[in-house]
Amino acid sequence: MALKKDILIDKYIEALESGEIPWEKGWNTTRPHNPITGTEYNGFNRLWLTFISHEKGYKDTRWFTFNEIADFKNKYHPDEKWKLKKGSEGVEISKKPSYYNEVEDKYYNSRQYYKKLASLDDGEKEQFKNECKMIWNNKDILYIYNAEEIDGIAPEQGIEVDPMTMDKMNTIIENMGVEYEEQVQDKSYYVQSFDKVVTPPKERFKDESLYFATLLHELSHATGHASRLNRDLSGEFGSEKYAIEELRADIGSAFLMADFGLEFDESHVNNHLAYIQNWAKVLKNDRTILQEAIKDAEMINDYVVEMSKQREMMLSKEMENTALDINNMHVTINPGFEGLNYTVFDSNYHIMDGGLIELNDGQSISAKSFIEFINTKAMNIDLNDYKAARSDYEDIFEKANRMCTLDDRYKRTFNVDQMGYFVSEILENGEIVLDAHEDHRMFFSKEEASQLSKNIPMSHITDNREFVEILKSNIIKGLQSESEVNEIYKKPDSAIFKNISSAKQQIDNTLNYGRGR
Repeated sequence: MALKKDILIDKYIEALESGEIPWEKGWNTTRPHNPITGTEYNGFNRLWLTFISHEKGYKDTRWFTFNEIADFKNKYHPDEKWKLKKGSEGVEISKKPSYYNEVEDKYYNSRQYYKKLASLDDGEKEQFKNECKMIWNNKDILYIYNAEEIDGIAPEQGIEVDPMTMDKMNTIIENMGVEYEEQVQDKSYYVQSFDKVVTPPKERFKDESLYFATLLHELSHATGHASRLNRDLSGEFGSEKYAIEELRADIGSAFLMADFGLEFDESHVNNHLAYIQNWAKVLKNDRTILQEAIKDAEMINDYVVEMSKQREMMLSKEMENTALDINNMHVTINPGFEGLNYTVFDSNYHIMDGGLIELNDGQSISAKSFIEFINTKAMNIDLNDYKAARSDYEDIFEKANRMCTLDDRYKRTFNVDQMGYFVSEILENGEIVLDAHEDHRMFFSKEEASQLSKNIPMSHITDNREFVEILKSNIIKGLQSESEVNEIYKKPDSAIFKNISSAKQQIDNTLNYGRGR
């Protein structure tokens, strides 16, 4: 009897020669799994069980051993009596490899190995990989049966998939540390020398699913960088090395698409027509290549899935200038001799606070601890309900500098003679504060303010400071030009001056019963 790997390779070569990509057939968003042991089948087993399911039309993703089905001790499914259907055949699988760390004298399973790898810096990654030896035992064989070959079993309950989103994709890119750029062209690719992924603009893709699929394929290549999984990416287009790297990246991205609930379409096959015949040729020449490619694809899958998880951001003296957005505030952080210098800006890019967190060389502080450190009542950060995300360091300083320039430009002097009064504050009791200048503040009730507003243009009875901040913020955001803001800003005073001769007596009378404080 032919071994399962030989059957699978033969079928794959046959499919490739006919212009099909076989590892894109029959996928479910739920991995083949054993719900009794909690095992999810990965790598070659995953492709093999997916292939068998496609061949036999299985829709159920559950698989069990004979002993689990027979349940002689009545402990696996005591409320259900299962029985294998007559003529059912077991499907052969191999147990997953493990990794032995000789220095730690410790074994890691596949997921533990890549989770550990993802938490290390570049130097530590290389050391850890060198310390670990893969343990792969092809004699460790199991035979399992699909749930559709079992009478008496309850229908499969759907397992909710954690779908791909733009936030999740950004998390993967950020955690991997790979550079990403959209360019107005028609190709997607990964440049190893710059550690950079390039795609056409998102809006050029037929839909978001295809955009995600393309990015996952290029990010699969990026996992081969020396700072990550350290594969040989030196092959040129048309070479066997190039074909093998495309093979492992395509199978890896197929795993990822299933895990993230993405579907294939004909455009994905069309994008890989240049490789399909080459893959068939490579597999014919060396049948072990598919096994190795699948092992690498599983590593890619585990690595990227781990990168899709939010990781706690750590800040240290060794990092480059960085920035955070915390709710409506902006924080810039740069390393100094004694630790981390930070500056906090409000939503309009005015400086609120700043200082230093002392750190020694090699010491770090989590983003959460940093936020707790800078928290004050004035900043009003609710530590039970705040959102923090990386921001653009240079962009914050550019906007803060522009705001300083605008502050100087739009400074105004008010005095009693000009009658340039403006409402600066509305108190909790409903009173309104009318300011002339720093030394002259008048307080009016709602009724008094209403009377006053009949004699002073409504455009002037407003909180000008807030009004000006909005206008300046619009300049920063590019919503309004400075010339437009200049015109808007001038209108309240010009309206006052225009009406001052006719309204002066009534204004004076109104001010007489306003209460100065």
